[in-house]
Amino acid sequence: MARELKRNSLKNGFYIEVCSMGSRQGIKIASETLQEMLKQQDAYKANKYVIVWGEHKDGKWLHEKKMPAEPTVPKAPKLKKALI
Repeated sequence: MARELKRNSLKNGFYIEVCSMGSRQGIKIASETLQEMLKQQDAYKANKYVIVWGEHKDGKWLHEKKMPAEPTVPKAPKLKKALI
């Protein structure tokens, strides 16, 4: 006799997924409001890939998933070549 498995259901709210630099698989982080989600996105995007999943309500996604932009890593200043 096999037992029935439950699907993981997500709570209502706004979700982002945070991934390590070399991976596209990460963890989902829930927020109650859009402003909280945007603050979390700004906090993580400097070092991680951030995928915005959008709003989840009553078992359905209300917005489409947005793939991340490359993380913003500070660039070294370019050195000017001396004219000889």
